[in-house]
Amino acid sequence: MPDRTTKDNTMGLPTELVYSIFNHLENMDDLLNVAMSSKEFYGIALDIVFTRNQLDPQSSTLLLNINTDNISCLPALCLWHQFHINHRLARLEFRYGRYPDLKGVESIYSDLKLLRNYITKLGSVDEVNLVLVAPSEATTPDLGEATVELLRAILDRKCSDLHVSTTRLVDTRGHIGETVLFPSDGRFVNNPRPNDWVWRKIHAARLPYNQNGRLRKCTIHTFPTFLRQFYFDALQSNSNVLTELCFHRVFDGVDDWTTLMTSLRLPRLRCLRIFVCIILQEPVAKFLSNHRDLTILQYHHIRYHNPPATNLPRLSPMFFQDLEELNTTPRHLLHFLPPVSTLPELRILTIKIEVLHPDFAAVEEALASLEGCVNRIDLTLYITTAGLGFEAWMQTIEALPGGIIGASEQRPERLLYPVKSLTLYNGSWGWTVECLVRVMRWVSLFPALEAVEFDAHPSSAKTIKLDSEAEDALVQDLRRVCNKTLKVLIKSPERDIRFLLNE
Repeated sequence: MPDRTTKDNTMGLPTELVYSIFNHLENMDDLLNVAMSSKEFYGIALDIVFTRNQLDPQSSTLLLNINTDNISCLPALCLWHQFHINHRLARLEFRYGRYPDLKGVESIYSDLKLLRNYITKLGSVDEVNLVLVAPSEATTPDLGEATVELLRAILDRKCSDLHVSTTRLVDTRGHIGETVLFPSDGRFVNNPRPNDWVWRKIHAARLPYNQNGRLRKCTIHTFPTFLRQFYFDALQSNSNVLTELCFHRVFDGVDDWTTLMTSLRLPRLRCLRIFVCIILQEPVAKFLSNHRDLTILQYHHIRYHNPPATNLPRLSPMFFQDLEELNTTPRHLLHFLPPVSTLPELRILTIKIEVLHPDFAAVEEALASLEGCVNRIDLTLYITTAGLGFEAWMQTIEALPGGIIGASEQRPERLLYPVKSLTLYNGSWGWTVECLVRVMRWVSLFPALEAVEFDAHPSSAKTIKLDSEAEDALVQDLRRVCNKTLKVLIKSPERDIRFLLNE
């Protein structure tokens, strides 16, 4: 910020006086006009714009969000860059989030062009996180083209980590539409069913590709038509360096997604995440068979498009000899992926649990499959938002003859010697003292457990809150039902509770 007591470059006026005068200009356009027309007042005018929006143009992190309205600073940033070429960004975030209606299309188009202009003057940008507006192919095709040009400019600036999500335009002239982050084919129709309608198919034979890309991580949230060719070209161009790839909420374009997956060869890929998607199973199986160096795999909440009448054979363990971390569901653990006992490097396992009716047989079968694991396993049992919680599970076990302890000889937990650390995430159900005691009785069945952590969604209405006296009483209750020496962590938004049980 300039020294406000000097008179240099301010036509003989004290700088603090100029600041005082310009601060009375409420309209940002007036300040920008001053900055563009006067080299003497350029710095002061822009400084006021940035200060009002709490934005530092020299920072290595730039966060632009429609909800805070600092996106309106884009013209000022472009002006600032005329004299600060090759500024380097470590992180750029540009979020449109929810955008009201078609009236803003021209504004969106202008913002995309300004952001592209800003990015082309950067020396580099490492991580980029974008929430963009999916255009209508019929009414706003220029918006899609401007978006693709922006993404290409980002890759040209040596981007190594790209996250892209899209939100729909909503036509509020006849009704108020929903603007959740959901894949869009560009039409103003809230169709609850997956739609495989495609305007243009991906062209898979567009060679040669520029192999000088630096994109190492790519996260694709939603798969709108207008971005599919860009994704195909970008992944092909960076195929030699890409190490992490994520697909999330891919509901449309099964044929295009299949073309993409069957065409890719990523020799350095180590992390693959596919979740909350409607896809075909066979392309995933082939992709995994062609990428055998994965160390991290996340694969859950998958619905298969035109599922086969019978399950495909389970994948071979030889495809996963380096896999260290797995995040999946009992269904895939038991019927699609190889037995976990055949994975020599597996150490971290997260099982997503979404039981809608009080039948946890598949979960318990998945637990039993851990018996033959060769390494120490850090196990997380994760209750999703839609599923029944641990209390419902404990009730099904307690209903057995003899309850939890009486049925211990038949329980799979008693054989799980590889499980040393256990994290229990109870979703939106939260934890009560009664539930903690019931679950700790079940935890005592694990023969070699060293640590247990209780966690839940922060907004849970049942998140436990204890004063010191109630905490002491809880510890005594837990000791009564579990005689093991355990490190215990109970996470809470207010404060975490840590103690050593039976020290």
